[in-house]
Amino acid sequence: MIFGDRKKTHWKTRNAVPTQEQVDKFRRRIDLLAKPGGVYVVLIDDFGDKPHVFSGVRKIYHNTINSFWSLSPQEKKELEDRGSINSSIDKNL
Repeated sequence: MIFGDRKKTHWKTRNAVPTQEQVDKFRRRIDLLAKPGGVYVVLIDDFGDKPHVFSGVRKIYHNTINSFWSLSPQEKKELEDRGSINSSIDKNL
């Protein structure tokens, strides 16, 4: 039996139980993909025009982002007083 001896030495059995280091490495890789993917799905992905389960979260997110990038009434007034912006040109500021 030439092939019988070769089978025993050629095919190695794998350790079915992963080490803690392997588990941690796998978790880090999953976290690296799953968390940004989840944020993308919740905040950016297009589900159509109808309301969906993420509509409320998206509304809060977009309101927060818009308030962060826009000026408060006090800031607008200060800029108008300095002459840096003209309120008649852009009413959205």
